[in-house]
Amino acid sequence: MANKLSVVLAAKDPDRRTLELCIASFSALKKSNDIEFIVVSSGVLPELRVDVSAFYCFTIIDIPPEGVYSAYNHGVSCASGEYVLFYGFDDIALPDMDKVIDGILDGEIAYDLVVCASYMQGTGVAVPCSWSPFVLFRNFCHQGVFYKRSVFDRYQYDTKYVIQADHKMNIQVLADPLMHVHFSKMLVSYFSAGGISSSMADLVFRKDLSDITRDSFGLFFASVVLAKQALVDIFSVIFNRRFRSRRKN
Repeated sequence: MANKLSVVLAAKDPDRRTLELCIASFSALKKSNDIEFIVVSSGVLPELRVDVSAFYCFTIIDIPPEGVYSAYNHGVSCASGEYVLFYGFDDIALPDMDKVIDGILDGEIAYDLVVCASYMQGTGVAVPCSWSPFVLFRNFCHQGVFYKRSVFDRYQYDTKYVIQADHKMNIQVLADPLMHVHFSKMLVSYFSAGGISSSMADLVFRKDLSDITRDSFGLFFASVVLAKQALVDIFSVIFNRRFRSRRKN
């Protein structure tokens, strides 16, 4: 019987214990034998001392360091599961993932996207909003998004966006009337906030967002996005001026 879920984990020079904790969180699931675990390494991968025998399949792939989304695209090309989930080496799977695999992914309705809640370090629980255009303003935690493998026959991560390529693809998928999306409040992952997305902005994505929005959701929402960006810029200038003024005083 083919496995149901492929977990693609991107790892560049990971800490061994942190990576092992992530892998162990999946192997501890009751449905671990339905999981194909793929580690896409683009640096030095330490020798792992964690038991991986619980998985349907465990694979390590070495690729050049060309960014996390290049690693994810490569992992998808090697995945055989009906659904694909993307992780970082410092994220953790939570027990409710068993319920998602058992109750939703194995259900009678073949959803193209299953979006679940995640616990974000330093922020708390992030529950996805089922109103599709809301994704324009707040992306999903990718650790809680299960993609049907066939979605990647139509879409891929655009590697020109080094931080928010998943945001672009989620916008495109949610705007696609042929895609069946299911939203769940089940808490499936712990998202570590220590990655690159927490320390810098994807300026290329920000520049292109209005065009992406227009192509996906139409001119009205593209105008809303531009207005929001303009307000953010105005408040940023005001804040910076006040901050500099207080420092001088």
